[in-house]
Amino acid sequence: MKKVFIAGCNGLLGQKVADLFAEDRFMVYGADIHPENLAPMNSEQFTYFQIDLTDKKSSRQLLEKVAPHCIVNAAAMTNVDGCERDPQSCQRINIDLVSNLVQSAEKLDAHLVHISTDYVFDGMNGPYTEEDTVNPLSVYGKSKLESEAIVLNSIILGTILRTVVLFGHGENLKKDFVAWVVGELKNQNQVRIVDDQIGNVTLVDDLANAVVQAVKLRQGGVYHVAGKDILDRYRFTQKIAAAYNLDPSLISPIKTKELNQDAPRPLDGGLIVDKAERDLKIRLRTAEEAIEEYQRQESSNS
Repeated sequence: MKKVFIAGCNGLLGQKVADLFAEDRFMVYGADIHPENLAPMNSEQFTYFQIDLTDKKSSRQLLEKVAPHCIVNAAAMTNVDGCERDPQSCQRINIDLVSNLVQSAEKLDAHLVHISTDYVFDGMNGPYTEEDTVNPLSVYGKSKLESEAIVLNSIILGTILRTVVLFGHGENLKKDFVAWVVGELKNQNQVRIVDDQIGNVTLVDDLANAVVQAVKLRQGGVYHVAGKDILDRYRFTQKIAAAYNLDPSLISPIKTKELNQDAPRPLDGGLIVDKAERDLKIRLRTAEEAIEEYQRQESSNS
């Protein structure tokens, strides 16, 4: 039985990836900083480790003990403004941790799948293919680009999956964007949403499926994995309101500059996903399809 090691298994993506690999009869080893697994899996195929993977010695010792066939890095500091305010923590989590995983993967001859972001682009001329020029604007974007280079410049089989605006259901997590919008509109609260940030939106199930497919098909290189549609955040919020039969008049458009955020955002962005659909043999959902599946899971879990 093949073994997969998931860094950041308590996060939204980590939980979904762990479930899918267990269903596919992999032995799953999950690692995170929390004392316990936040999404308990009732599976004899799953083992949880509490560990700080930024610690090089501990990381190396654990991975050599597990000796996985593949490593999935779903761990990251994704608070874009937080990275801008605390570049040292960003460096430690988004770069040093990746370097530790790559060094272990080289020693174990393991396949490494690393999650990256559309923020490696400047958003001046999107949407982007995998071959387009990168030019990150923020500390976060620069850290993710540097982590990509660490993977791609190593001797391992490495896969980079860039994604955008991830949402979906998981256990013991803060509200995602969709849940936040639905909660605010149900409470008749006004929401102000930017209409000048253009990109994809991604159901976590689609990204998790791409991770598993990359491992099973042993596909290396860079792939864009996100929803099929490219739209601004305001339009996406309107689609959420329509799907839940909530009042769209509560949603008002604003410009990104009005938010006075610490980190600059790529505005005219978006990822073209044709290569991923072809090579990974997946079909990525439209925004409407993603919301529909999100609602279906919501109903089945209630």
